[in-house]
Amino acid sequence: MVTVTHRLGKLVTVRIASPVTYREATLLKPRMEAVIGRLTGPLYLAADLADARVYSPDVAEKIIGALQGPWATVRRQSVVINSGSALGGQVYGLFREMRDPERQAWVSAKDMGTYLAEVLGPAEAQALRDFMAEQELMAAAG
Repeated sequence: MVTVTHRLGKLVTVRIASPVTYREATLLKPRMEAVIGRLTGPLYLAADLADARVYSPDVAEKIIGALQGPWATVRRQSVVINSGSALGGQVYGLFREMRDPERQAWVSAKDMGTYLAEVLGPAEAQALRDFMAEQELMAAAG
């Protein structure tokens, strides 16, 4: 499952959860471009990969490429990862190599939310909390 959504104001969200087909992975970057491209910056991107687990190398490469951008209008990008997955490790490594303090990967959704809330308005921060609550509901439903 892959979703890209303009939530509110300057907040764009991405959710990637297993399983993801090669076709879905290939369409991720164009979907992000479509959503981000119609908005004016600065934008703030929250990505939830907590339920992203095992992928083939070609699917993982497409996901990593989409998250990498370049996203000129995205001022801050925050990703919550599954620390037990190879993809989570790749995303964490990518962000570390970028050496950009505005691009961060987190194991904790709470930490991701705190990091982004610093730059969001009250309504956008609530939209981010709603986005993360959806993930909790999905996880509880199993």
